[in-house]
Amino acid sequence: MRKPPGTPRQKKNSVKPVKVITEETLDVKKGDVQSATAEQLRIPGTPETPAQPAAGAANANAQGSKNPSEDDKGRAALKERVALKEKIKDAQSDLELLQREYQLDQDSIYSSPDYAKNTSGKEKLAALKQRISDSNKNSTN
Repeated sequence: MRKPPGTPRQKKNSVKPVKVITEETLDVKKGDVQSATAEQLRIPGTPETPAQPAAGAANANAQGSKNPSEDDKGRAALKERVALKEKIKDAQSDLELLQREYQLDQDSIYSSPDYAKNTSGKEKLAALKQRISDSNKNSTN
């Protein structure tokens, strides 16, 4: 059945409203989610708050587990890792640049009708190709 002209048409696939989850709409029951602080089991008849170790003992354990020299080694290793990642990133960027330059030069050389006579262009392409392969070898080692 056709509708008369000028009658608005309804879309078959209407957009459904997006459900937004907020603190108010979220219904979390105890035990559904693990919390950052573990729930202490309690024996009936014991006090509500569990016994806490002395503050000095906790600090001594935390300091005893790490030596200053271990911290220095960790920092040095982290700095070295960051420097290596930066070096790898630079090498990859240089390789991509060489590959793009090679592609552009190749397109430029082979687009001319007398590319067979262009020996300097072929030499330039060969040199670029060699630099790309050297860069690939260096980046994989």
